[in-house]
Amino acid sequence: MTNRLVYLRPMRLVHIRAMGPYSEARGAAWTRMFEWLSNRGKHKMPGCGYGLMLDDPKVTPRDECRYDACVDLATVGEAGLDAGVMIRRLPIGAFARTRHTGSYSKMNETARALRDTWLPQNGLLVDKRRPFVEIYLDDPRLAQEDKCRSECCIPVLPDVGSIEVA
Repeated sequence: MTNRLVYLRPMRLVHIRAMGPYSEARGAAWTRMFEWLSNRGKHKMPGCGYGLMLDDPKVTPRDECRYDACVDLATVGEAGLDAGVMIRRLPIGAFARTRHTGSYSKMNETARALRDTWLPQNGLLVDKRRPFVEIYLDDPRLAQEDKCRSECCIPVLPDVGSIEVA
């Protein structure tokens, strides 16, 4: 696993929201996004997909957690957005990022390892003001499940309590 710090740039996204436990909301939001894309004549994901986990399930009731399935607005256009399809910006800033290869259903394990081990070892904390971001590099309808590539991105801040003063 290769972990590194990245800065996500601003980008306008088209998104479809689903609510509930992330393990369920993720699939529901992407199913609706793929249907919407197909209805617009896009039978494969145009570029990368972005998944945004907007709430902390430790403090937000599981049924109220919000998940946004997103694609770059520039790849689909703004004309004819249906009800339930909205525009938002990709959250910007510093993120810890790691690559995940395999079933998207196992991404939580990859993100957990990054959050619980790599962040503290590198003097970082989760920035709870911004969502976790999943970047989907492959369309799961076209790629083999064990070869699907994605990136888990956790918003970070420096842990000022771990900084040593000389």
